Amino acid sequence: MYGVNGQMTEYATFNASGYKTQDIFYTNGKATQQYNFNLDKSYTKYDFSVDGTQTATLVGVNGQVTEYAKFNASGFMTQDIFFGADQKTTKQLDFNLDGSYASHAFNSDGSQFAALFGTNGLITEYATFSASGFKTQDILYTNGKATKQYDFSVDNSYISHSFDGAKEYIALFGSNHIIYDYYQYSQNWLFERDLFDGIGRQIEADRFNTSGQLSGFTKYTYNNDGSYWSNNYSTTGQMTAQTKFTGDGAVIQNNSIYIPGNGYGFPIANAGWSFQI
Repeated sequence: MYGVNGQMTEYATFNASGYKTQDIFYTNGKATQQYNFNLDKSYTKYDFSVDGTQTATLVGVNGQVTEYAKFNASGFMTQDIFFGADQKTTKQLDFNLDGSYASHAFNSDGSQFAALFGTNGLITEYATFSASGFKTQDILYTNGKATKQYDFSVDNSYISHSFDGAKEYIALFGSNHIIYDYYQYSQNWLFERDLFDGIGRQIEADRFNTSGQLSGFTKYTYNNDGSYWSNNYSTTGQMTAQTKFTGDGAVIQNNSIYIPGNGYGFPIANAGWSFQI
């Protein structure tokens, strides 16, 4: 079909039985919309913009949209969205020119997750969200392996996981974002647990053997001048060493503690240690 100005306004194709298989519409001689029809009544609709970008909409036999995609002017797909029978989005892919992309999956209860992939196709981040859009978990990856994980609660408290080979470090933070508990694991063996006071200062470190039994612990006390004491204890609760530190961790005083009957002619001394996040 041609308009009064001699420019094409529509172009259609039909099969041998007269069934329309394609219909293209034009404005000022340029295609603006195209329909590709299938015998089962499903079809694809294309919309062309003046800047060269376009969209494609796939419609099923029941007339419902099943997929929607966007393309840039060079024909590169920038987004692909899939829909369920209820016409709600079930999956969305956002593509970048460098080959990286983001994948979103939407659940029927309104919750969703998003995964980011790098140019090498390996996952770099994975996050989950509640139906209200609140982020409940965020996992970061390096070379396809998880290195950090955060588990968020609606009261603003959260748990932080750090992965280093066979080791995992877990820190618990309150709604004020101050740490109050810390666990250190090696191949699922808890070898240390650290406790903190209300302002995030470490007050105790409990150490465990591979059998899960307490092998010793350290208590920390703080002075008004910023210095603090580190007191080491045996499994029986007997102090084995006492060390005083400046606020920045430099040793001020190191006291050796004698343990009667230790079988040595000299005291057992332990300089102690301090851990702060």
